[in-house]
Amino acid sequence: MIEFKESIDIEAPCNLVWQTLTDFGAYHLWNSFMSPRRGRFAEGATMEMRLRPPFQPTQHIEPTFERIAPGREFILGGQNLLCGSLQGTLSVTLAPLSLESVRLTQTLTASASS
Repeated sequence: MIEFKESIDIEAPCNLVWQTLTDFGAYHLWNSFMSPRRGRFAEGATMEMRLRPPFQPTQHIEPTFERIAPGREFILGGQNLLCGSLQGTLSVTLAPLSLESVRLTQTLTASASS
């Protein structure tokens, strides 16, 4: 199993960052790697996404929202989550630092698909 974890502090209110992260229809405006195609933001729902990793062919995945804590966290999970052969979870978590800043942490936990 592997785990990648990255955090960044963002100078914006937590609710604005959450709104941006969960507006999947606008991802193309700021995220060139991941492009949600269809689905809905609800626990148990599947979201069809297109991934464009650098120097690799475009991939299509269909992760499921395993957990949603509004304003704080969402977790996506499933088979073929990354690179076409890994299963695992992607957690996106927000932790307010002040009224006008938030720490965003993204954690990818993955293992080989069986």
